[in-house]
Amino acid sequence: MFIAFRGPITQIFYALKDTKTPAINATIGVVLNIILNVTLPHFMGVNGLALATSISAAFIVVNLFIKLLRKREDFEMNYFYTSFKKILIAAAVMMIAMLLLEKWVYMSNVYIKLIIGFLIGFVIYISALWIFKIPAFFKLMANFQLFKKKSL
Repeated sequence: MFIAFRGPITQIFYALKDTKTPAINATIGVVLNIILNVTLPHFMGVNGLALATSISAAFIVVNLFIKLLRKREDFEMNYFYTSFKKILIAAAVMMIAMLLLEKWVYMSNVYIKLIIGFLIGFVIYISALWIFKIPAFFKLMANFQLFKKKSL
């Protein structure tokens, strides 16, 4: 998740004509990543490498986000927080459903189980977004409808 957020938040700084802050932050993140890549594998094996990358990406994004909020106090974050909470709840509902599916459904074919699990998870997540009335979801659906009408 943090690796996905790193690009857009860096582009926000670029749009604000600030290239120095992301560069300094990325340098600190690389140093942190190197330190963690050297230390964590001794304790966790190869999983330590993945954890080190995730921790450094989280550090970079959170640090950039805090600096962005300090730099631009006029950003209205209530909309973001409300939507983010609802999206996390929708993801938690899907995760619980997928864990229950994993526990209760037995299939010998892994590929069929993967496909069925994906479809069920997708339907549950989309349904939760609709039930919680996530504005970004409805905007995406409206854009999809416009695209669908144009292609006909």
